[in-house]
Amino acid sequence: MRCSISLSRTRTLALVALVAFYGRIAWAQGCVPSRFTSPSLGALGGGGGDIYLSAGTWQVGFAYRDFHSNQLIVGHRVRNDLALGGIPSFVHVQSVNVSLVYGVTDRLSVTVNAPVSRGSLQLTYSDLQRHDNTSSGLGEMSVSANYWLRQAQALQPGGNVAIGFGVKAPTGRNDVGGTFWKADGTSVPFPVAPAIELGDGGLGFVLSTKGFRPVMERSYAYAGGSYTFNPRKTTSVVRAPGSPVHWAAPDTWDANAGVSTLVSSALGLSANLGALAYGTPRRDVIGGRDDGQRLPATVAYVSPGIGITRGAHTITLSVPVRAYMNFRRSYFDVSAGLPGGGGLARHLILSSYTVRF
Repeated sequence: MRCSISLSRTRTLALVALVAFYGRIAWAQGCVPSRFTSPSLGALGGGGGDIYLSAGTWQVGFAYRDFHSNQLIVGHRVRNDLALGGIPSFVHVQSVNVSLVYGVTDRLSVTVNAPVSRGSLQLTYSDLQRHDNTSSGLGEMSVSANYWLRQAQALQPGGNVAIGFGVKAPTGRNDVGGTFWKADGTSVPFPVAPAIELGDGGLGFVLSTKGFRPVMERSYAYAGGSYTFNPRKTTSVVRAPGSPVHWAAPDTWDANAGVSTLVSSALGLSANLGALAYGTPRRDVIGGRDDGQRLPATVAYVSPGIGITRGAHTITLSVPVRAYMNFRRSYFDVSAGLPGGGGLARHLILSSYTVRF
């Protein structure tokens, strides 16, 4: 019996590093994956090496993300030469997502997410000068439910799969005020670019799945993903002062897969190596193609990470590095003869802390 318990703990601890790396962060408007938008549909790690949240248990989490972009991506290539003045926009966003999870049963949990962020964007305007805009505040809050399809037991033969459903509320402003500089050097009040807005202006519905399977005594294979449906086609914000073209409220998606391995059971230390992918499609599932401007892109990262679990406390750190990029032209770009493109971070910094009680 002691040997069986030790083996169970060894295997389950291997998933602790995934508690914040995957399922907690998804990205909005395609130009830069710069906001927490999709709800967390349940963690894969927790106190005591248990990947499940027991009935009546609470979990509080804080997930930090640092994003920086200083390139203009068009298609699969870096094309800074196409930026106005030959210098691309510089985007820096720091976000913290506060989550509260409650275990309704051993297989069903409910999560509330409340993200906050601060962002800055510098770019060359029509006056050929570099100017800055900033934003800060509450992002898009969400509520979600997550259900494991198989019995929630630590040493689960064949692993387990969970499904989730969530609602994303438009609590984050998509019209944070900034300044727009004209060619004659004058400026007018105007919302900041979508890259640093706090939300996309739409009520969203999220479907998600995730799963794991033991592959060796000390390792698990994992995979998961989510899709956010935004029924609203366009927002009230136009792409530039006087423009008849509005920004879209686009669908978004994310996916991940990899292997997590226990390094030291005494230290509660695990390591994982995986892949992350995020995207904004050219058209939405509900409503299809619209007349708004959007920033359709797909970006994928190789993501090494570590996690430490001591008792009810878990700390994680990951630095995903970009391995693939594809910034497509929107339908508006095609009709207007524009090259499209935008910024995609070369790397991210993700960290988290969770505690159960």
